[in-house]
Amino acid sequence: MNVNTLNCNNNVADSVVTPPQMNNILLWYDSLNYELGGLGSNIAKLYDRAGNNTMAQTTINEQPSNVVLPGKFGNRRVTYFDSYEDRYGSGDNSQLTGTVNLQDCFGPAGQLNDDPPWTIAYVGAIAHGTDTASIFTLSSSSSSALIAVKEDGGGSGDGLSLRVTPDTASSDVDQCGGDFIAADVPRVTVIKSVHNSGNTELSAKSNDSALDWDDEGGPTNTVAFGTFSNINTLKLGVILGSTDWVLSYLAEFIFFNAALSDAEITQVTSYLNDKWQVY
Repeated sequence: MNVNTLNCNNNVADSVVTPPQMNNILLWYDSLNYELGGLGSNIAKLYDRAGNNTMAQTTINEQPSNVVLPGKFGNRRVTYFDSYEDRYGSGDNSQLTGTVNLQDCFGPAGQLNDDPPWTIAYVGAIAHGTDTASIFTLSSSSSSALIAVKEDGGGSGDGLSLRVTPDTASSDVDQCGGDFIAADVPRVTVIKSVHNSGNTELSAKSNDSALDWDDEGGPTNTVAFGTFSNINTLKLGVILGSTDWVLSYLAEFIFFNAALSDAEITQVTSYLNDKWQVY
């Protein structure tokens, strides 16, 4: 698949080229589908190309920027979270209108075994001049369930940092990826969740290469936690404490309501790589 070849006008936003596994897409945010905010160069909304849930930020000084990073992301415009304040978020249940409710994916409170599989694929980069970039969180507005992903570029062993607080387990933080994080270098990252024997197992890939989690003593491709439930909020560029800097670029974010196979992940990675010219 070559996006530029299939799109002679180089306008991917209006293209017939769509991601693989479209039937499983719950949310699809493309930085080429946006609405500018009050300052003219800030983004007030990212539109869901799946047609379910627009991500919005009405506070002007908390809106991310709409920028081109020269020579990166195919020289296309991307979303740049450039301060502590910048973040998208569904905020509360009143903004989860339309056909999507993340609670349908993670299960309502009191039904902890209702934890269907999911996969998130995104194209992004940690920004130059920061040690940590927050990417996204999936959380609950009424309980402690939380999945937060950030990227750490501060030193040896940089990679993904995962903060997890399921309803049925204590908080945990795990790292993965080795030294694959570098400033202003885009990557295609895929994180998959599979429910197995009472636990949720998370795995991750960067540019279609499996990442090892440092899970309490030994590297492994999967890290297990308790069951997630009652999750109903997605935020992009979110802050998780004073040290979780929001200095990152995001080109595309796709939420699949399914655990994609390795072959399917390769297909999605190829689509994103061709579109954004990552590697």
